[in-house]
Parts: sequence; structure tokens; C-alpha cells
Amino acid sequence: MAQRTFYNPPSSNPDEFNRAALDHLESRQDDISRYMNAADPWESIDPDEDYLPPFNEYGLCFDAVENDDTEAIEYFRFQISCGGPSEEYRFHPNGLIEFVYLDWFTGAGFDVSNTDEGKWLRNQYKELDMLNFRQERVA
Repeated sequence: MAQRTFYNPPSSNPDEFNRAALDHLESRQDDISRYMNAADPWESIDPDEDYLPPFNEYGLCFDAVENDDTEAIEYFRFQISCGGPSEEYRFHPNGLIEFVYLDWFTGAGFDVSNTDEGKWLRNQYKELDMLNFRQERVA
């Protein structure tokens, strides 16, 4: 199981929140595993069963999250869903890959750096040169 990187549960029901965070982690990792094992992750997977779109249509966005003061890139975010709750993978410059579950001022992060799914995601974005932390800001 992935180790937590942070944990900020609601005071009203931390056990339920913990279960939800772990369920979301498991579900997203299962999806990534299906892409990893697909003949072509850039095509739809199992159109007759648990449908997954092509990998390039799976998430909402892939963007750089900058430090408000320095404008340096803190991490790259692969956002899967937003609103409440939301899910994302964060790629940090030190190599840490986090799965993050957020739900209205609460959240939990999990280190997935050493999972096959985390490594596969990193490789997909590295091949596309999307994890470049030394990017110059374009005016």
C-alpha cells in the first residue's frame, strides 16, 4: 500500500474520509493498470465492459503548479476530476509522485512513486517532455 504524504480529514468523520480516499486511490491505480496492460493505451479500452477512454482523454488537464511567490514550478499536476471530491497525480521535482484526493478543505496524499502505475505515468509524460522543471516562462 502507498504511504501517506499528508492527511487532513474532516473532524466530523475521519474514518469515512479515510475509506473514501483509499477507495479513490485504488480505483485510479486500477485504471492506470488497465492502460499499462492495454495493447494500445491511446485507444478505448473494453468498450463492452468497464469503458475507459483513450489515455489522452482520461484526465481533465496536465499543468504546472507554480509557487505564488517565486513562480517556480512546484509540481506538475495530472488532474483526473475536480469539484468535490477531486483527484490528481502530482509529479514533484525530487521524483515524488503523489496521488491526491481532495474534498472541500480536506485531503489525503499518497506516495505512488514506486508503484508500477506511478512509474508508467512518469514515463508517459517524460517521453512527451512534459516533466521539464527548468522551463522558461514565456511572456
